[in-house]
Amino acid sequence: MRSWRENAVDRGPKGLTILEVLIGVAVLAVLAVLIVPNANTAIHERTLKSTAEELVEDLNQARLEAASRGGISRLCPSSNGQTCRMNDDWHMGWVVFLDGNADGQVQEFELIDSMEITEPHIDIEVIGAINTAASFTLSGLSTPGKDEHRANEN
Repeated sequence: MRSWRENAVDRGPKGLTILEVLIGVAVLAVLAVLIVPNANTAIHERTLKSTAEELVEDLNQARLEAASRGGISRLCPSSNGQTCRMNDDWHMGWVVFLDGNADGQVQEFELIDSMEITEPHIDIEVIGAINTAASFTLSGLSTPGKDEHRANEN
């Protein structure tokens, strides 16, 4: 008696032809062209949103640190995470520090937090009272940054 395998019809060679492989590669290429730009846009939007959220969190942290530590805390633009920039260029990052000696400069022991922006396509434009810096007092209220104090005194 013959087994079922022996009775099976020979169906020819198994595998894919070159034409079938090329069609599969072409379909994958079309899908990649459609998906990759959308993924890049989604990544850029997520990076932008997380940077904005980080700035809001650091503003809140500066306010809370001033109230809890009983001093003046500041948030200012920074290009190195250690010193304040004296302009309104926030696109490289910022620092949060407790300004214990009220000089508007960051000493290492005063540093609370810093944010360095490495994404070259993010541009932060700050308008209003915190154009060059944000300062918070013991009551948690915002006061003008160091540059605004000088402008108001003149």
